[in-house]
Amino acid sequence: MAKIKSKDNIYIILKFVIYILTGITLIFFAKFWMGSQDNWEEIVKNEFYPALITRTIFLTIIGLFFLLISYLVAFFFKKKYHFLKELIILIVFSLITNIYILLV
Repeated sequence: MAKIKSKDNIYIILKFVIYILTGITLIFFAKFWMGSQDNWEEIVKNEFYPALITRTIFLTIIGLFFLLISYLVAFFFKKKYHFLKELIILIVFSLITNIYILLV
């Protein structure tokens, strides 16, 4: 019984670390911009929706890498994996992060 609890604790810790790393990485890449400040303000002013959509797709693709890692951890520990739920959370988080970064 102690082995089962220990294995479950390791699984929970690994999932928590993956979620934290995913959040930090997505926030970092949402703030990442190589252009000038004037160019950024022009994009936000004139091309808000295309910028929002392309940046959200970009962040979702980055997040899919972490979903793969999360899936592999669940597969290794023989746990049920809820891909659709985590994908929806990832897309919503990416969208909210991009809206915040674009408006602030």
